Amino acid sequence: MHHSRSHRGGEGFDGGLDRSVGLSERPWWKSPMAAQEIGLTPDQVKRLDDISLQGELKLVRLRAEVEEGEIMLRATLDAPVIDEGKADQQIDKVAEARAAVEKAEAHLAVSLRGVLTPEQWTKMHEEHPMGPRGPMGPRPSGKRPTPPAKGQVPPPPAN
Repeated sequence: MHHSRSHRGGEGFDGGLDRSVGLSERPWWKSPMAAQEIGLTPDQVKRLDDISLQGELKLVRLRAEVEEGEIMLRATLDAPVIDEGKADQQIDKVAEARAAVEKAEAHLAVSLRGVLTPEQWTKMHEEHPMGPRGPMGPRPSGKRPTPPAKGQVPPPPAN
């Protein structure tokens, strides 16, 4: 089974939130192999489609707010004299808009996950121990890497 991250496109379980994948790819639940592996019903596929569509529409609006905020921030910062108060307001707006996107993506993933039964969820993790979308799932040890302590340089990646 292919495991990219886009639910507009690829087969990532999290609702695929990778905007770089084109519209020609299908959501992971549209793959007959994926649906068969975990036993998705036609009703579940429809619910996943509906949740995905509504989530994507919401994300389009939220991402537009991020872009608009970034454009306004750039204009503020490009002014001959920077109005620090205005810049701070724009920075806050951009940060809030980005946070809204992150929250909407997480809520979408939770909603998509909620369509599966506990048995289907377990089956998916048995079939794909790193998660159906690969590297974003838990590491083979089951733990995410620990970030370096403040002031320390992270070790180079192991090859």
